[in-house]
Amino acid sequence: GFKVLLSTRVLPTPVLAYNAKLLNASAIMFTASHNPADYLGMKYIPDYAGPATSEITDKIVSNIDKDYPSQEGGSVEIVDFAPNYYKHLEKLVDYNKIKTLKTNIIFDGLYSASIGYFDEILNMNSIKFDVLHMNHDINFGGGMPDPKPKYLSELIAKVKQTPNSIGLANDGDADRFGVINENGEYVLGENDRSLAIRLAKAGSDHRKYLRQIFVSVDITAPLYWWKEYDTYKVATVANSTSTMHKIHSKPFERDDFSHDRMSADALRVLDITIEYLESARQRFIETKDKQHWHDMIQLLPSSYNQMRTCTLNYETLINIYYARRTHKLAEWHTMCDWIMSLPYAKELIAVKED
Repeated sequence: GFKVLLSTRVLPTPVLAYNAKLLNASAIMFTASHNPADYLGMKYIPDYAGPATSEITDKIVSNIDKDYPSQEGGSVEIVDFAPNYYKHLEKLVDYNKIKTLKTNIIFDGLYSASIGYFDEILNMNSIKFDVLHMNHDINFGGGMPDPKPKYLSELIAKVKQTPNSIGLANDGDADRFGVINENGEYVLGENDRSLAIRLAKAGSDHRKYLRQIFVSVDITAPLYWWKEYDTYKVATVANSTSTMHKIHSKPFERDDFSHDRMSADALRVLDITIEYLESARQRFIETKDKQHWHDMIQLLPSSYNQMRTCTLNYETLINIYYARRTHKLAEWHTMCDWIMSLPYAKELIAVKED
């Protein structure tokens, strides 16, 4: 005997929730939210439009296996819930102000329920924008329908390639928002940002989330620097170009070595060493005699540059920054400057009082 209003199309959670409150109704939708498609389930939205409490969901679950007598009557009406929601947004959003901004909007539909709504709102208000992934896909393109940086690589790349742009994206049911600023950086909401800063400053026991913020970077540095870097074995991963296997693959040149602070006398010695290393390399290639290979390996100066792809997390970067920012080696100063260029580094990494 229920009166049912059935949506004409795929429906974002905010649109359904608003209409539940407006119509004093309970709402039901099927969604995997920001999870893979296999997590598809039923979401119940009470008439107050917020998440159902545990008390409500427990009561629903307790009634699932019960038998109820069927009742005649009731009705099903096909409804487009969008107009009510759009009218409500007009009270909250200054579209004319947005149109005056000289900022390019790039919207990543992320195969989600917001497709056909967010873009429709912008079109209705004559706001120009560009798009990515604007088709509904129950498998979300084989990825995750979650607007976190690691799932928004294409959006971030497009923002960086398009001057004066911002990127916007939703999760699968469009109740989470991801924002990419003009520098291609993920923007935290003010409440999340405030909490993150407080926890970061409260100490390592309270900021465990920083261990889940990963950074991958290619670093080219001299062997003497890598020797010190290797003391950071906890929570770091490094894949290096093999010196043993690759040392003979290209001619030796001065730029293969860190030499920017060498004296003139030291540079002359380095050039002599490079000349001998190159001759040993050529002899090894011609004869395959390992003696020449050993000559290269054992004579190789510690100023020889090696490239490694390193994966670290923000907690490790805190330790590196405060331990090395006043170090004698200029390479550590370069590293610390790079650390401070990371998103929210000043708030989440430079957390100790000087």
